[in-house]
Amino acid sequence: MIMVQALFTAAVLAASPVRVWTVTFGGIKADELVCVAEDDLGRVLAGGSTASYSTGDLDGWVVCLEPDDGEVVWERPYGGTGEDAITDIIPVRDGSCYLIGHTSSMGNGESDLWVVKIDREGKTLWERTYGGEFKDAASSGALLPDSSLVAAGNTWSEGAGGSDAWLVNIGPDGEVQWARTFGGNRMERAFDVSCVGERLIFVGTTYSEGGCGEVLVVWTDLRGMEKHRLLWGRSGYDIGKSVAVNESGTAHVVCWSKSTDCDAVLISVDSTGSLVREHLFPMGSDTRLEAIADMGQGRLVIAGYTETRQAADTDVFVWGINPDCSIGWSNVAGAAGNDAFYDVVLCSGDRLVVVGSTTAADRADTNGWVIALGGF
Repeated sequence: MIMVQALFTAAVLAASPVRVWTVTFGGIKADELVCVAEDDLGRVLAGGSTASYSTGDLDGWVVCLEPDDGEVVWERPYGGTGEDAITDIIPVRDGSCYLIGHTSSMGNGESDLWVVKIDREGKTLWERTYGGEFKDAASSGALLPDSSLVAAGNTWSEGAGGSDAWLVNIGPDGEVQWARTFGGNRMERAFDVSCVGERLIFVGTTYSEGGCGEVLVVWTDLRGMEKHRLLWGRSGYDIGKSVAVNESGTAHVVCWSKSTDCDAVLISVDSTGSLVREHLFPMGSDTRLEAIADMGQGRLVIAGYTETRQAADTDVFVWGINPDCSIGWSNVAGAAGNDAFYDVVLCSGDRLVVVGSTTAADRADTNGWVIALGGF
C-alpha cells in the first residue's frame, strides 16, 4: 500500500470538500478499483480487478478499509485461472455483501455473469455463474426489498439478437427468480441499475433504436416488466453511464455524448419516462462522466475523468452540482499518466469516497486508488 499525496485544486464556488485521506493499492501488474460501497459497520468496500495478486490472468478484488483513515481491514482476490472482474458491491442488511461482475474461469460460455456472496470478513458464502454459451456480464446491481439482488448488464446468449440489456433477479441462496432481456437485433447494454421503492430503473445504450447509439433509460416494476422507456441522443453515439434518483423520484443520468470529442451531459428523467432537462458541461476536451450520487436538497455529485490529447494522459475530477446544474465546487487531481475515477458513494458522516485507478510512479501499469473527501 502506498500513500499518495495527489495534487488537488478546489474551486471555491461553494463549500468545497477537503481531502481526508487517499491511498493506492497494487503490485507489479495492472490493478484497478471500479466500485465502492459502505458496509453495515461503516467500513469502505472498494472492488475491481487485480493482475498482481491473481491466480490466473485477472482476478476480482475487494479491499475493506477503515472509514477514518483508509487503513486496510482486509483484502482478497476472487476468481480462478481465467479473467475475472468485480464491477459492483451490494451490501445486504445482515452484514453480508453481493459481489457482481463477470468470469471466464467458470460457467457455461466465453464469460458469464458472476455473483459471489461474502460475509463481513470477505469470506465466500457462495458463488454462482449465470449465462449461456457466449459472453454475458454484469455492470451493476441493486438490492430489492426482499434482500434479493437484481444484476444489470448484457447478454449475447439470450434475447432478440446481438447483445441485449439484461436484468437478472437472484435470491439470497443464489437461485434465479426471474430474468429479462431488453433489445433488438443490434446491441444494447445496461450500465447501472437502481431500486426506487416498488420500481427499478436502469440506464445504458441501444443501437437497435434511434440512431448510431442512444442513451437508454427504462423504468420497470420489481419483476422487471417494463413500464416506461426514454431514448436520448445527439449526433454521435451516446451512453447512459450512471443514475441517481432523488427524493422526488426524478432520475439524474450522467452520459457520454460522443461526436468529435466526448461531451459531458446530464439528463433528468421523471418517473413517467419523460425528459425533464438536459445539460451540457462545456469542457473543451474529452470528458467522461462515470458516476453520480444524490446529495439531497437538489444537489448531486459527479465523478469522472478528462483526456488531454496533446499530453496523451487523463486527469480525474469530482464535481458538486447545484440544483440549477451549475458546478458548485470542483476537486481535480492528476499527474503525468492515465488516471480515472469510476465510482463515488456518500458515506456516513457526510463523507464522499471515490475510487478509480492511477498510473504507478515507477511503471506504466495502474494501481487501485481510493480518496475520501469531507468537510462539506
